[in-house]
Amino acid sequence: PLEGRNEAGVTLLLLAARKNNQWLVRMLLEAGADITAKTPQGKTYDQLLRKRRTGVLTKAMEEARVKRANVEQ
Repeated sequence: PLEGRNEAGVTLLLLAARKNNQWLVRMLLEAGADITAKTPQGKTYDQLLRKRRTGVLTKAMEEARVKRANVEQ
């Protein structure tokens, strides 16, 4: 499942972003991965990845936010 979690409670989106797998991050975001999900420690992806994201990952996450905001309106 898209929002499935591993034994540490982390989703595939976070794992892909931690590994800087830009292609997979984009695919997951386009498929509707939840960028507001929290880790077991209560952190959001934005909080965890703020320092790690490359420009491409930042752009992909912003595009996903805009797309979701447009759909919700």
